[in-house]
Amino acid sequence: MGRNTGFIMCPDEAEKRGKPSTRKAILRAAYQCFRKSGYHLASVDEICAQANVSKGSFYYHFTSKQSVFITILED
Repeated sequence: MGRNTGFIMCPDEAEKRGKPSTRKAILRAAYQCFRKSGYHLASVDEICAQANVSKGSFYYHFTSKQSVFITILED
């Protein structure tokens, strides 16, 4: 599935090399933030800080806080 594009490593390729994917880090952080603060009080900034990722990385993987929440619920 994943392939090395030459400059950017696809998330599943990074995971194969033993590095946790950014997407999974965001999901874990979001789960923790939602659990601690609730959906309405948790912010994208808080999730990004917890996951140690930029907002750009967050929005690369998810369109909104709601989309992260729905992904967590579906898993």
